[in-house]
Amino acid sequence: MLVTATALSLALACSPPAWRAEAASHPLVPVVRRILSHEAGQQPPWKLPMVLNGLLRAPTTARCTTYCELCPDGGGRGTRWGSRIRRGIVAADPRYWGPGSVVYLGPPVDEVLIVEDTGSAIRGRYRFDVCVTGHHALCSQWGTFRTVCVPLHWEAPRRRWGDKPAGWHPPVWELTPRLIETAGARIPSLKALLTPLVASLPGSKPG
Repeated sequence: MLVTATALSLALACSPPAWRAEAASHPLVPVVRRILSHEAGQQPPWKLPMVLNGLLRAPTTARCTTYCELCPDGGGRGTRWGSRIRRGIVAADPRYWGPGSVVYLGPPVDEVLIVEDTGSAIRGRYRFDVCVTGHHALCSQWGTFRTVCVPLHWEAPRRRWGDKPAGWHPPVWELTPRLIETAGARIPSLKALLTPLVASLPGSKPG
């Protein structure tokens, strides 16, 4: 079973009640489909195991805004973690999320995002500011909105963020047969896409 100290910390820090809704309605199902069908293009190796784990997490609701380098209060072109602002990152409340945490935010964002920034107006566990650099019109178009949120990876809050290490990426959790089979059992509509993954894992015996 895929359990890490970080995953356990996530469960303890972000623990909504056990999710009992119909599995097919989980907001991460379309994300898994896009990754497995390569519709989203080449994805980093950390994303699929993290999203499959996320299928076992309870969705919650987040309050969101957007920012970019053209916004007067956008904070410039750099993040608190010392990286450049870009699509795929999000600002969060540092009292609840450390740099490198990962969340999924539903439509209109519909992306897996890495926490790399903060903001004085971003207060609350599920309050996020989504970076939309290059798409300034979205800042006024989306305004303030609520959407579904699935915490995928939690890093402990810390006072000093320092600079993002060169070459850093979220942890690559092991893609195990048990994880794949559990996801397929929970979401039967994904089983046909997930089954070939088991055969492709190192050490798997041909069926």
